[in-house]
Amino acid sequence: MKQNRLAIIRLLLKLSALDYRRSNAYGEGKGARIIIAVAGIIFWASLTWLGLLMADQVKSYGMTTANGGSYGATPVGYICGVMPFILFVDFMLRLSFLHSNTQYAKPFLLFPIPRYACADVFVIKSILQPFNLLWTGLFFAYALTATEPADATAAALIIAISLSAIVLNSLWYTIVHTLITVNITWWILPIIVYAAISIPFFSGQGISLDSFCDFYAFAGSTLTEHYIIMFLGIAVSFATLFAIDRTIAFKAADAELNGNDRNSTTESHRQISFSNVSSEPLVFVKLELASMKRNKNRRKASLYAVLTTVFVSITLTFTSIYSDNNLDQTYMLLYGFQVFPSMLAVNIMGYEGNYIDVLMMRKECILSLLKAKLFISCVMTLLPFLLMMPTVFAGTTDILRLTTFALITAGPVNCAYFQLAVTNDRTIPLVSKITGNKGKHIGTQQIITTIGALFIPLFAVRTMDSAIGQSTTSMALSAFSIIVIATSNLWLRHIYVRMAKRKYSNLENFHTTRN
Repeated sequence: MKQNRLAIIRLLLKLSALDYRRSNAYGEGKGARIIIAVAGIIFWASLTWLGLLMADQVKSYGMTTANGGSYGATPVGYICGVMPFILFVDFMLRLSFLHSNTQYAKPFLLFPIPRYACADVFVIKSILQPFNLLWTGLFFAYALTATEPADATAAALIIAISLSAIVLNSLWYTIVHTLITVNITWWILPIIVYAAISIPFFSGQGISLDSFCDFYAFAGSTLTEHYIIMFLGIAVSFATLFAIDRTIAFKAADAELNGNDRNSTTESHRQISFSNVSSEPLVFVKLELASMKRNKNRRKASLYAVLTTVFVSITLTFTSIYSDNNLDQTYMLLYGFQVFPSMLAVNIMGYEGNYIDVLMMRKECILSLLKAKLFISCVMTLLPFLLMMPTVFAGTTDILRLTTFALITAGPVNCAYFQLAVTNDRTIPLVSKITGNKGKHIGTQQIITTIGALFIPLFAVRTMDSAIGQSTTSMALSAFSIIVIATSNLWLRHIYVRMAKRKYSNLENFHTTRN
């Protein structure tokens, strides 16, 4: 029986590996995969360098507390002291770039096989995904250089503890992601967990980083002295998280497949009329607002954008992390404004792929849609502007610079993202859940546009600041952005003409990629 179950799991792993290769997105996403691979290699190399720096710090200096004692003077204690930070960064990176593997559950749950075998496969895939290998550069570099050559046991112990922590964090992320997909109120779970983890920050007088790292360094060093008990604890934690993960994934997917989603509600829909041609742009504004209100994916993207902007504003207002570096401060200010277009406008026309046929029934109907989208994008720029206002009151920036970044986002940045309307031909589900498709399609154009929209304005601002001063730069870029906004009818029509030339190929791809 166990052999049959293992054979089924191997078969499902093979099928899920072939799934993406058989999709239409595989061939066209080659450029994006190359960019992601190169970025992964650069990130891995950076972590390796960081591991060497950490090892050098342990060997040369160690870290001292306010009481004059030392913690992290041993290689094992040091890595345990900083492990909570590593795991939090790992969780946030997964949240930003990864999707839960349980979204493949729909076809496999229909097979005449043990149903929990499907959930087992998806949990195993989350453990074996290549993302988990990114941290090996840091851990191996640190373990091999922080320990003495003759002390192979300590190096092996560091590697085992670190990799086990990453695997457990992978299971924890999958649990949280699945629960949030079912109901967004489950965000309270990671908030409570990370708040509990940060309690040692307040163990001394005020907030103390030394107390925090001292606590986990002591706990890790104590556990490693009894490594048999430690590894038994890791094994029990793994088995517990695995069981919870497979249960949650299976129940969520099964409930959705059988139409038992308790969170779904039926709403009365107002009729949106196209009878009055002169009010067509207004009709599409109403359509966009209704779509953002009713559709789960768009609501989530908007909420995440607001939360990210609030985080950036709080960081710049109440901390001095970026106060000594104007480049980092400018980057964070620009990023706070560009969260909204990077999450919402980057997939322009993707949601409309669900009803693209209706949009093509009237002449220049899509042009009116683009105008409505630009209007809403410009209005939404006011939200990050208001959320970033505390930085002005705190003296981090001035109102002229903040207004400049808002105009840059409303003008040139939106213009860049709207060019993607020509090439975006993948339908994005309006309500992407556990059993949905693979979520939003990441293509080469999206990646290049997102990177360019952030770093080109950053380069222009810093270069012009050095050449003509900050005030003159702000006024010049504001004037340029206003010109871009004022000429929006011209470049929107140009986009519409380019879309018309690709009408049939885009229409076919929209149909092919629907659920």
